[in-house]
Amino acid sequence: MNLFEIVGNDLFKALTGKYQNIFIDCLEIIYRSYRSELSYGIDKEILVVRLTDYFEKNSSDDIQFEESQDVFQDSRSKANAFLRKLKWYGWIEYEYDNNGQAKIVMPDYSITLMQAFATITEDNEMEYQSEISAIYSLLTNEKLLDRPYPQIIKPVYDRTVSLFTELKKLNTSIRKYIDELTDGQSS
Repeated sequence: MNLFEIVGNDLFKALTGKYQNIFIDCLEIIYRSYRSELSYGIDKEILVVRLTDYFEKNSSDDIQFEESQDVFQDSRSKANAFLRKLKWYGWIEYEYDNNGQAKIVMPDYSITLMQAFATITEDNEMEYQSEISAIYSLLTNEKLLDRPYPQIIKPVYDRTVSLFTELKKLNTSIRKYIDELTDGQSS
């Protein structure tokens, strides 16, 4: 299936252009709020308050989207405008409860992308030795032999793929670090 049949054609527009940093900040606020909620969605008004607070602290400039004549000056109107744009782009959806209160939910692909962004921006280091030890333990544990695929083969495969991916990332980081130290001079 085509990616854009799932996420729509406009999803990535929020991540390009003049307000890309504001969009990603708003998405991060929504994602953190969504993760901490026990219920299915977040009350829209709660998010408007959180985004309004963000705009009061971070953005004194007026906001005007290219395709609109509207100019958003106060923090609350900016918060509502960004929520509307994120809904339009497909990052969030509105659902209404029995009382007609709007709840904001994130589609599964939005959550997946936000998890990926968090992985990229957070400094999480893999414990290579513990991962190798876990693989070794799985391979040498005779008690798991009664069900080899779900108890040995699949976990070992998943951990090995993860380990290789992390080692490739480490290799790239080391190469970048060496380039920075040598100011891009080739050896």
